[in-house]
Amino acid sequence: MLHAVGIIAEYNPFHNGHEYQLKMAKKKTNADVCIVVMSGDWVQRGDPAILDKWLRANFALQHGADLVVELPAQFAVQPVNIFAAGGVKILNQLNCDALSFGCKTPGLNFNQLANVNLDDMNDYFHNYFQPYPKLFQGAFYKQTGQKIHDPNDILGINYAHFNSKFNSPMKIIPIKRQGTLHNEGNIKQRFASSSTIREMLVNHIDSKSKLLKIVDSNIIEGILKQRLVTWNDFWPMLKFELVTSSLSDLKNIYQMNEGIEYRLKRFAITSKSFNEFIDKVKTKRYTYSRLKRLFGYILFHLKRDDYIQNEYLRILGFNQIGRKYLNQEKKKIQIPIISRASQKMLNSVLQLDFKAGMLYEMITGQSQDLYRHPIIK
Repeated sequence: MLHAVGIIAEYNPFHNGHEYQLKMAKKKTNADVCIVVMSGDWVQRGDPAILDKWLRANFALQHGADLVVELPAQFAVQPVNIFAAGGVKILNQLNCDALSFGCKTPGLNFNQLANVNLDDMNDYFHNYFQPYPKLFQGAFYKQTGQKIHDPNDILGINYAHFNSKFNSPMKIIPIKRQGTLHNEGNIKQRFASSSTIREMLVNHIDSKSKLLKIVDSNIIEGILKQRLVTWNDFWPMLKFELVTSSLSDLKNIYQMNEGIEYRLKRFAITSKSFNEFIDKVKTKRYTYSRLKRLFGYILFHLKRDDYIQNEYLRILGFNQIGRKYLNQEKKKIQIPIISRASQKMLNSVLQLDFKAGMLYEMITGQSQDLYRHPIIK
């Protein structure tokens, strides 16, 4: 009987800190299998991943993952609470014994904090009166007297909360993040945050020499051969949609609230670049991440009434251990397991992922869904 530990990740891009987490997760749990539920071509903060999901899954399989499953766009391009709920649900459906995640403060009692009533916060959040992190921090302090500011700790508490809702919750295994934290722009020893690495890559800041300290050499070689994707690539498409769509059509976009469509349309007409546009439309209520997710929904043509949570497992890749685990568990898994996406699936349960992947494919020229098979190591 193989036992599995699960990790929810983006790997945007994969680096030494991720490899460390994979190894420590297995070590701390004595798991035979490490399963990663990974965002596809678009990530939680609303950005296109700088590398496509297949390349990122391949790097993960080369450096400690045994099975990589896609986190559908319906969960991946969402605020923290929905992102966490979707990832935890998939790992539970895969019958993982443990859930591991990186955090700043592993000494927090995540099992106890899982009992904090997040549902009240989520009800408010769905009305979009405040950004989720601010709402979370205020309500969390009110209930516990503790101040939680680190985004990874907030994410960990959300993981623990949604995990606790299952009849057989996974064992929680927090692991202290190594090196710099998210949005810290420096490098400590062999580790740096993904945001630091993305900035180095996109802005060509002494890329190869510095990257060799924090990213495995074979990954660097793979990255430097690829076209790196950013929101700048999608600005012409986004501007076209905003300028040519009617206000009533924009208002019907998923998560379009508080009349923000007027502001988006007005500034899209005059803005010359994506950065100029997002700086003009940002407000206290509409953070950069919230806006970028909204821009993604515009490009996906995702309407309010279109958002339906379909349940499936999309396999991106596995090694021989991962294959054995799938064979062991497949009769127990109660939702469809998809290894190759048919045209029928892409027009139904996988429609949102297909749209997200097709947008990405328009930039890179690499097929993302149709005719793609799982990576086998």
